[in-house]
Order: sequence, then C-alpha cells, then structure tokens
Amino acid sequence: MTFDGVVQDALAWAAALNNFDNMDAADYRTGYRALLRLFNDFVDVHDYERAYVGALAVYGWMPRIPQEPLRREIWDKSLDALSSLRGTQDWWSAQVLLEQQLDLMRLINGSVVGTSKFLHFLNPNVFPIWDSRIARCFGYDWEYQYDQPEAYIPYALGIAHTVSGGVTFSDAFDRFCGDVGDLRKLELLLFLFGKSKPRRGGAANRK
Repeated sequence: MTFDGVVQDALAWAAALNNFDNMDAADYRTGYRALLRLFNDFVDVHDYERAYVGALAVYGWMPRIPQEPLRREIWDKSLDALSSLRGTQDWWSAQVLLEQQLDLMRLINGSVVGTSKFLHFLNPNVFPIWDSRIARCFGYDWEYQYDQPEAYIPYALGIAHTVSGGVTFSDAFDRFCGDVGDLRKLELLLFLFGKSKPRRGGAANRK
C-alpha cells in the first residue's frame, strides 16, 4: 500500500472510532509535553552532558533500558550537523544532511528509533517519531526491518509531503491531541493505528 493509502486508512479508522478517552492509559501526552519543555529549556547539543540528559529522558519515555544513551564517537563528529538539524525549517534540508551523515541516525543507543525521538524533540516541526507501532502500518513487523535509516527517511519524507499538502483530522482526534502541530498529530495517529494492528509473522522473522 502507498504512504497516502496508509494515511487515509488511519484517518478513516480515527473518524470511525471518534472517541479516544482510553487511548492514552500511560499518559504519553503529558510525557510528550514535558520532553518538549526539557529540550527547549535545557538540552544543548553542543554540551555532551546536557545532550546526554536528553538521550536519557527520551529513553525514559520508552520501554527499553539504554546501553549507550548517547554515542560519544558519533556525537563528537556530528555537532555541526546536529546544530543545523535543530535549526532547519523543513524536512528536505534535513534529509540532505542525514543522507550525508547516515551514522548520525544511530546516535541514541545505536537505534534509529531512539534517534528519531531525540531529533523530534530537538525540532518537533521537522522530524517525526518512528517506532515499531508506526512501522507496523507500513508492513514492518521486526526490528531488523524498521530500525534502519532506509526505513525512517522515506517515512519522514511521506510525513513532510502529507503535512505540507494539508491534512484534516476528526474533531475528536484534534481534541485528543491538544495544542500540537500537524506533524505530531499525524505520527500520533499512525502510532495509535499501528497499535491497533496485530503483528504478522512468527519467530522466524526475528533478526
């Protein structure tokens, strides 16, 4: 299925559901707002310890213990790129930088998923979050499939195209999301839509 097809299916699912009262039992929205504030007020990509705090906070929002929260060797050589990524106004500029320095996508715990979260909070209007539930919408069921720059970059490009073209959410979903931009709304919609889907395949699919 095409990216647009997945988005349309997710929008239709949300419109039919029309009630999201039980969709956030873990209170992800409060954690999301707290992380936005932390990254805005404290995290400095040029200060290793402050960036490290951001990496730990991102993983505190995830069900996984980090082994290398902030990879020093990648951070050391990525300062200029991180600063540019924090300040860029659009995905297309960011994509050029990422494709020139793909190892930056392994900055947080060696994980593209974790790095997508870190980048999102650095620049929430440009970088969408990517995780296993969102990946499930696009047919990726296993970590070795979705935890790759080659999976994230087309997804982020699809999000950018959809948001720039305009997307209309149901009133109930808008209320559920609160005061956030369309990029956040769209990736949250895909997260919930993917969460509603069973994972396909079996143990043989694991890396």
